[in-house]
Amino acid sequence: MARAISGNFLNDLIKGSLSKIREIILKDDTLMLDLRGKSIMVYYRGGKLLEIKENGKSYQFICGDKKYIVTNFTIPNVEFADDGSCDTSLIEEYIAKFKYNMDIYFGGIRNDDNQSKRHSLENEIRQHIARENNFTNIANDTDYFILDTEYGIGNGKKIDIVAIEWISKSNERKLQNGYRPKLVFFELKYGGVAMAGNSGLKSHLDDFKLFKENDEIVKSLKEDMLKVLDQKRQLGLIPYLKWENKNKIVGFADDIELIFLIANFKKNSEVLMREIEQMEEFQMLTSSYLGYGLYKNNLVDKSILKDYDPNNP
Repeated sequence: MARAISGNFLNDLIKGSLSKIREIILKDDTLMLDLRGKSIMVYYRGGKLLEIKENGKSYQFICGDKKYIVTNFTIPNVEFADDGSCDTSLIEEYIAKFKYNMDIYFGGIRNDDNQSKRHSLENEIRQHIARENNFTNIANDTDYFILDTEYGIGNGKKIDIVAIEWISKSNERKLQNGYRPKLVFFELKYGGVAMAGNSGLKSHLDDFKLFKENDEIVKSLKEDMLKVLDQKRQLGLIPYLKWENKNKIVGFADDIELIFLIANFKKNSEVLMREIEQMEEFQMLTSSYLGYGLYKNNLVDKSILKDYDPNNP
């Protein structure tokens, strides 16, 4: 599942017919742009707001998930000319109106028992994690940069987040002494949803191990994510990793890891501890003073089981 976009697509986003759209997204940190190979996807609060698809020498404007439309909202007819240009004022109008509809939709989650809506909160936290580790003023201090979300690993299975572990110490950031950043998969679980069973922790670990055993697929992933990293740097989507920065990654470390991010769940949950106990290996990042910044020294493993007290949930 290649994520890097074509050179023409990239150039149009940087300085061509799509540059105004990129500027709109860069000015609004509630929006997240991800690369999808033949298209780009724009997310708001974890939901799909807009897709722009490469279509020959032009581009196709595709509405986000229509389940979010809850008001009398007419989608603007955005058309790309033969030269790829379009009326960006219509894009701005569309984004503002669609965001409003998404806010109303998500606002209804509080009083709704619909399980699929509750999962939207997990998606929103995923975008918060990307924003804090890529865009905010702490991004240069954390140890991970987010490259991709909802990455397919085969058989209909997806990984929530693909990131690079690039330790925030001087020598490592300068790629000295042979240091190579590592690719990491993050799997996010929110509020105890799908902690066990087919979508549980052990199931995700088993899927990851199967993926990792295929050397060709892992090699393709690394090559693609290296391109994605370079393209996101050129697009300004990771501000602290400016394209002009001379510290360019030319290859990732051999190993890749799976790390769990478990949000808003009781520390001594019997369900959580039981799931961890049956796993051969387990890694989880804990929060740093309530934030979403990801730091290597907050990594814990199965040793947390020794502190488990079922009488003190």
